[in-house]
Amino acid sequence: SPNLSGTQKKNIGVAIGYLKNKETDKVLNGVYDTDFIASIASNQVDKQISTINWNNSLTKLKVPTAKKTAGILSVYSKAMQQVHQYTSGKSIEATGDSLWDKAKNLVE
Repeated sequence: SPNLSGTQKKNIGVAIGYLKNKETDKVLNGVYDTDFIASIASNQVDKQISTINWNNSLTKLKVPTAKKTAGILSVYSKAMQQVHQYTSGKSIEATGDSLWDKAKNLVE
């Protein structure tokens, strides 16, 4: 759709690729699916928050806590970048596979 931004088109492409490559017999599919959906949602929120100069916007609106609020949003944005790094699909899948291997060894 021409109404979607480049980021939204990219996220849809990633979602389609994920669904095409999804292994239906994997035990941890529910975990992967939840992580994948949460990742897309948090990416969208983070992208929207990061496009606004919050300090200027809040100052223009004469919000008394403009600097503090902008600082909190900056910390949030940095934290989200770190969360995305550690919760990428590949990172979660590698950890899940490792845990599955350990669990199989306990049963054997």
